[in-house]
Amino acid sequence: MKRFSATRAILAVATALTAGSAARADVAGPSFAIRVGGIAGEPMLIDGHIGWTSNYNPNPGTANLGFNTDTGTLYARENQSGTETFRFDPSYEFEKGQPFVEAGKGTMRDYTNGYHFAGAVSGGVDLGNSKSSFGWKYDPYMTTNGYSGVIVAGQSGNTPHYQEYVTQTAGQALGQVNEGSVASPHNTGARVTVVTLTSTSIAGLGDAGHWYELAPDAPRGQFIPTNDAATADIASNSGGDGTVGRYFMGISTTTPSGSGNWFTSVYAVHADATRSVEPTTTTVGAREFYFRDNSAAQALVISGTDFENLVPSIADVGKDMAVDPVNGDLYFLSIASNTAYLTAIRPSISDDSDVAITYEVVDLDLTDNGGLPGGNVYRALTDFHGDLVGGVGLTFNGDGSRLYIAVSANASASGEVTAVYALDVTHAAVPEPTTSALLLLGTVMMAGAGLRRRRAAAA
Repeated sequence: MKRFSATRAILAVATALTAGSAARADVAGPSFAIRVGGIAGEPMLIDGHIGWTSNYNPNPGTANLGFNTDTGTLYARENQSGTETFRFDPSYEFEKGQPFVEAGKGTMRDYTNGYHFAGAVSGGVDLGNSKSSFGWKYDPYMTTNGYSGVIVAGQSGNTPHYQEYVTQTAGQALGQVNEGSVASPHNTGARVTVVTLTSTSIAGLGDAGHWYELAPDAPRGQFIPTNDAATADIASNSGGDGTVGRYFMGISTTTPSGSGNWFTSVYAVHADATRSVEPTTTTVGAREFYFRDNSAAQALVISGTDFENLVPSIADVGKDMAVDPVNGDLYFLSIASNTAYLTAIRPSISDDSDVAITYEVVDLDLTDNGGLPGGNVYRALTDFHGDLVGGVGLTFNGDGSRLYIAVSANASASGEVTAVYALDVTHAAVPEPTTSALLLLGTVMMAGAGLRRRRAAAA
């Protein structure tokens, strides 16, 4: 009898594993908790009263967040009297309702004359107004004159492209990164490179030219793709060595209400790891990027329809995205009316570009399924705090232990503060499939043994 029970338990495990492998399963996500202070238990805020407008005031249409993994600097974009990016030291935080603490290390402008230059701040040539930028992120792999790291920002209008910036004070060497400090902030930066799309297959993607949002696939870094249409030189005038970096780019559509600062689908693109034109003190550098396999179909990560279905029955649009540095999961912050949502997917992208991109949905709310995948795949940010109804920007810190959210003014949140809020993130250890099977087997066998003991006692 015991042997038969054990056999049935093993068969039950095998059946469960077989059934589970027949369909795409959700991936259990981490747990989140709003970061609060110890005086009144209110959220901890990161804010600044410096720069052109003398305060950080994120705009729902253009606010984004990014994080410099080398310096620990938090980038927070706003659009007030020109596009301005605050550089914050996130260790300078304060509890909502308590005395204000300045976290600003400086600002950088990329829209108004005098704040962006060709190549370098020192000796640079003012280029006049540039395109409005979206999606400040940080790429630690790009090198200029021996200095590593640039800020990257997707651009709106004309041919899809993005630009790269460094922050530095006047007189510093080209490419040198100097973020400033809270005690000594500075408000200068330099645009070093314009990166232009060279793919020809962009027809039918929606609001052509308006590519909203950009996120480097930081865990990937630079690599040589295999079986890629562009092979050694990613474009006719590149002259590169075939080494590329991978990025996620969000594409705007003309729906639901015309051209806008949002995205509804995401594509994987490759950018040359070397420049075809290096920046100097009077010129802007140039490099190129293209759809994976030079094909929109091969580059598609998530379609507009599937993106909208991440939050069922809600017509939401993407406002910001961020890569979890722990596991490469791609997170989205989307909004609909007066609600902001957090969703995520785990992409599987082969170096062989002929292999289609797939993904699993990351389950961010395990409370309704006993702590196992299969519950709600999204979280309304108001689950964490009412102020987060105005969430418009998203980024992880360097080790993935914190998720920052830029909050804009929203009439539905009384007492809300426009600032950067934070969620503490706990990544749980997930057993490997074999371990899970053994745990399941042990659970079934112990349950069977307990039942036999109860039957024996009753007899």
